[in-house]
Amino acid sequence: RPGGGKVEVGANWIQGYDPDQPELHPLYALAQRCGGIEGNLSDYDSIVEYNIAGSVVSDDLDYDGMAAAYENVEAISLSRQAEGESDVTVREALLESDWTVVSDEDKFLDWYSFDFCFAEPPQNASLFNALPTATYTDFGNASNTEDFFVVDQMGFVKLVECLADGILGVNNSRLLLNTKVNVIKWSDDCVCVDTSFNGQTKQYCANYAIITFSIGVLQSEEINMKFEPDLPQWKQDVINTLSMAHYLKMYAEFPTVFWDDVEFIAHISDVRGYLPLFISENVFLSPGNNVLQIISTGEIANRLLLQPESDTIDEIVQVLRSIYGSNVTEPTTLLRYDWLTDPYTLGSYSNIPLGVTEQTFIDLAAP
Repeated sequence: RPGGGKVEVGANWIQGYDPDQPELHPLYALAQRCGGIEGNLSDYDSIVEYNIAGSVVSDDLDYDGMAAAYENVEAISLSRQAEGESDVTVREALLESDWTVVSDEDKFLDWYSFDFCFAEPPQNASLFNALPTATYTDFGNASNTEDFFVVDQMGFVKLVECLADGILGVNNSRLLLNTKVNVIKWSDDCVCVDTSFNGQTKQYCANYAIITFSIGVLQSEEINMKFEPDLPQWKQDVINTLSMAHYLKMYAEFPTVFWDDVEFIAHISDVRGYLPLFISENVFLSPGNNVLQIISTGEIANRLLLQPESDTIDEIVQVLRSIYGSNVTEPTTLLRYDWLTDPYTLGSYSNIPLGVTEQTFIDLAAP
């Protein structure tokens, strides 16, 4: 709880929200049915960009060129699908759209335009499955969609509990929270699940079961959960077709606010994706919350998470001092939530690489 308030270690945005047609977005509509959720529309124009020398380089970033490239990439995706052509990576479509990464500014834009959302670089993502992004096309006018940044002190769990209450009721005996699944025993006739809670074991049997473990958990051979018998090879092959991305959110609390009065602060590094984005939480939270959210993805995120906290703090402070000067102090608190090695997630969310088709999802869902 940096700054004495709660911060969200999971998802922060309700994305693809059309303010003119809010009822079309199922998550935002759910939030309204649940009494509303506190937050603000993100203002992506409220950003300042600094290079490694601490100079503002906002005029050197070709946002228009990036936007034009992605507009063309979406057109390529739709055209290839309509013509029955094969899928390619997003990177290949970007190259076809004349978007190349040369300068440090290009490296930031390349990360900001894709990894910031997908937590993977364009070369690791299927074009057909990534773009156009359904989140921004299915729930209103794509040109009018916004991202709603949630700062509710109950977090997204407020919506989960409200949804559960509408189906079962949060106190219903059939809703088992904090209960670990140890073994899933399955056959053509039924499925039985062995569980444990507070040292007590219990088995539940039914005709069918829906499994919602993350892809990371299903792919892991080191988790304390197993199928009896093992899943058939065709099912495991489908599971292994997908991958888990790592999106690291860190929260650093400081004695005072020393940064710009904007929502986003960009760090233009010579290393693509190195501490690229800081989000000023004090814009959203109550006064006295001197908190920066720091975004990282991929292998750099893995290192920043798994190395000693003091090393990560040193790197954060070094970047901030390159921007704001030597008087920047160390944070009084640093929060790093570990989705990567959490045994119930083993990653942040799934990524869809090249080779995944509609049939992949049909096979994944098949009994």
